[in-house]
Amino acid sequence: MKLILVRHGETDENAAKVSQGHLNTPLTEKGRKQAKEVAEKLKDEKIDLCYCSDLDRCLDTTKEIVKFHPHLKIVLAKELREQAKGKSEGQPHEKVYAKFDQTNVPYHLWDYDGGETLVEVFDRVVSFVDSLKKKHSGQTVLLVSHGGPISTLLIKMNNDPITENRKYRFNNTEFKMVGY
Repeated sequence: MKLILVRHGETDENAAKVSQGHLNTPLTEKGRKQAKEVAEKLKDEKIDLCYCSDLDRCLDTTKEIVKFHPHLKIVLAKELREQAKGKSEGQPHEKVYAKFDQTNVPYHLWDYDGGETLVEVFDRVVSFVDSLKKKHSGQTVLLVSHGGPISTLLIKMNNDPITENRKYRFNNTEFKMVGY
């Protein structure tokens, strides 16, 4: 299976460096422009299926891409959501990471005060994509998601330890084509 991994366009929270997690935030004007630009870059790609996080920032990015691929049905998947950030959702990164620095917990095991650990995101995303591989072998699948889920998938594909997550940071509307 070939995957086209795309991160959603910019939101106000991205620009302000605020933790979003499962907050359902819209794209900014810049984010809408980014979505159109990535759609243009992918317009000539053969895409058989499309799965997208069910949060609006991903759906709106996906809708731009699908304009060039009108045969595609967008399948919303909660499994592609960003890491739940618990009480940290809506909080500035500076405040969130200051709290983390006081925990003495490795980052991949920290749950953002009631959210998910990176290990839990890894398990959720890898399990979902493994199920897609069984259903869609030999096909090209577009996945539009968030930075956390994409980084965990790339960690898995490269057989890196989860502690290497920072190595796989993805910018807004960055995309990567990989075999899975």
